[in-house]
Amino acid sequence: MNKIIRSQGGQQMHFMPASTPCYFNIVPVPVEDAKEGQEPAFFSVGINNVSFGVFKKEEQAEAALNELENFLLDKTMRFQVPPDK
Repeated sequence: MNKIIRSQGGQQMHFMPASTPCYFNIVPVPVEDAKEGQEPAFFSVGINNVSFGVFKKEEQAEAALNELENFLLDKTMRFQVPPDK
């Protein structure tokens, strides 16, 4: 079954055939002027190294990744990464 994933802002779409392996991850995004040892300012949720959503809190990024996982396991054909709250 083919699935479509839309980015937070709705400007990117990822078409995902069932036969294509994809790598989903959360990556810390440091601020440009960050000092060494400073916590990351944002967390990016991505697919195959393409960011589809950015969150201020890691917990929100993890929740979005969990929603994405649930989407991949159900019969729904489309998913949009939720906005940062």
